[in-house]
This record gives sequence, C-alpha cells and structure tokens, in this order.
Amino acid sequence: MLAALLLVAACGGGADDGTNGRAGREPAVTAHVVPDPTAPDLRVLAPAGAGPWPVVVALHGYEGTGQDMVALATRVARTGAVVFVPTYHTDLGSAEGLTRTGDDLSCAYQVARRHAHEYGGDLDRPVTVVGWSLGADLAVLGVLGPRDDPGTGRCPGRVPDPEVVVALSGCYYRFDGRPVTWFDDLSGWTGKDTEVHLVAGDRDPTCPASQTERLARSLRAGGYDVAVSHLASANHGAPIFHDERDGEWQVITQDPAGERAVEIIRDAIGSDGTG
Repeated sequence: MLAALLLVAACGGGADDGTNGRAGREPAVTAHVVPDPTAPDLRVLAPAGAGPWPVVVALHGYEGTGQDMVALATRVARTGAVVFVPTYHTDLGSAEGLTRTGDDLSCAYQVARRHAHEYGGDLDRPVTVVGWSLGADLAVLGVLGPRDDPGTGRCPGRVPDPEVVVALSGCYYRFDGRPVTWFDDLSGWTGKDTEVHLVAGDRDPTCPASQTERLARSLRAGGYDVAVSHLASANHGAPIFHDERDGEWQVITQDPAGERAVEIIRDAIGSDGTG
C-alpha cells in the first residue's frame, strides 16, 4: 500500500531559515518554487554552485507544511545537496485521505526527479528521502513497503525508488494514544538493498525512541541493513530545528540535535562513497 509515497522564498530568492546572518561563512543556498502544476507546492533548496549535487526529498509531519522543513533542508543544502520539500495531505482518517496522500507524494517525487537537473541535481547518485514524524513513517513505508500498480493514481508511471531513507522521530507503532499498524507485518516488503537510517530523540514524548528501536529490530529481522542513531536530549522537534515555546511552533537556530541530524543525513547521502 502507498508504495509510491514517496521552502520559503519567492522564486530565485535566498533561503531564510533563521541563519542568514551566517551566510557569509557558508555556501549560498537558493530557494525556488518548482514551476510544475503537477506538484503546485513543491519547493527546492539548492546550492548556488552548478553542481552536480545529490538529490534529497524531505517530508514534513502531521498537519504540517513544507515550511516546517526549511531550517533542516537549508542546512542540508549547504552541505552540497539539492533538497526538494513538498507540502502534502496528512489527514489519513479515510481511504480517500490515504489515496490523496499517496498521490501528493508520488507526484512530488516524480516532479522532483524531472526537474532535478535544473538545480544541479545528479540522479546518477543515490537519491535520498528524509522524513520527520509522520513523514518518517511515510518515507519508510513508501520506499520499503509493498508495491502498488504503477499505472494507477494521479501520477501514473514507475520511476526509480530512492536508494537511501533517513527517518527522523517517527511514530511507527503509536501516535496520540492510537495504534499505528503499518509496520506490524513486513511480509511483502521490498527494497532490501535500501540504506535505512533511523534517528530518534532521547527525550521525545511524542514519538519515543523505543518505537524507533522496535522498528529497527523488525526491519533487521526482515533482512534490511538498518543504522540507528540517538540524539541526546532531543525532543520531537529538535531534529528539524523546531520547538514549541510560549504556545508557538518556532525555529530554534542553534540546536545541537538538529546539527547532528544534518551530519547523519550528510553521511547517509555520501555513504556510497560518491557524496
């Protein structure tokens, strides 16, 4: 199911992730909205240089938007990667909602691949999908889960799957007091050659690290090679440089857990020796 599942600026502007004051000491990053009606809210953050650069697709969490991933995506782009950030439907309470989510992400992924070269992206390198919270669930499920008919959906057609998955702070078995059942049975799952990196915060009350450890055990038992990383003292939003303060969801520009998440992603992108 959902096999195909799989930032903030005007076109051509600079990426504003709350760290522009450091721009003189780091590679410049440009931000664009991809001009393709198939995925109308797909943004891309890319190094200002010509490349070639590896390609990353970053997925936000429940009831979020691509805006939530800007701080993380900008930092990953500064390390030398083209990062596409879609906004997708997250109400999964019905079959229609699941279908819309799958279509949103499938279309965004296809559009990202189609336009990657325009921003210096190199599809000959492994493509990485990064997901946070619900996005982590969908990244794992979409890349490794059972295959759907590629001739169906809003964007039919088969394209190569991502070769690397980095899942940050996923709620794989329970969320908001309700069970999550997508990962209970891994029979029929695919992509055993995919590099899987699971990341959890040690102080995450929303998606506790125990859920990440449980998924890692299940995937390893199913024949997957899984790396697990723990972010010390990290709450749920820390891996994407966010926290809820004074009742508001805010960007936290200086966050060691977020910086460590960037390092993990960068290492995963280059783990085949070509990054």
